[in-house]
Amino acid sequence: MKKYALNIAVASALALPFGLANASTGTIDFVGEVTDETCSLGADSIQITVPMGSYAAHHISGIPNTEARQFAINLTGCDASLALNTAEFTFSGTLAAAGNANLLALDLDGSNAATNLGIAISGTNGDFTTNLISFDGSPNAFLDTPLVDGTNTIRLYAFYKRIDGAQPVTSGSANATATFTVSYS
Repeated sequence: MKKYALNIAVASALALPFGLANASTGTIDFVGEVTDETCSLGADSIQITVPMGSYAAHHISGIPNTEARQFAINLTGCDASLALNTAEFTFSGTLAAAGNANLLALDLDGSNAATNLGIAISGTNGDFTTNLISFDGSPNAFLDTPLVDGTNTIRLYAFYKRIDGAQPVTSGSANATATFTVSYS
């Protein structure tokens, strides 16, 4: 009996290296970050789509701006007791006209893009001349927001704006893209 048990132990020991030769290994990467941010960007504010509407080119050629469309940037989980308790916003995008940081260029869409038109964003409803967002990456101090605990909503208003009042607007797609950064101080 002992001899039989010893044979099984020796056979098992000999089979072990062959079983390990077919083993695979893997890697686990742990990725994370610890930040000093006071808030998080709300899930509904990571990719914002603003429906600008449809306008006849001849209608826009007769006015400097279209109706403002409201949208919001939500900051969630804010803790106003932290030292960094003010949200500051910068926006970037292609400028529609040289020297005008407040007018975002329309995305090029081949020959199907509207012309003589850009998009402006105001921090105040119906205000087409002041509190306009700068798209050149510079700070927009009028948007600096002292934070409260919980969710903070920053309301903005987008509208189409003619680039050159002496030229007509031509029809075509009128989409634009901008990015924004929220920092805390």
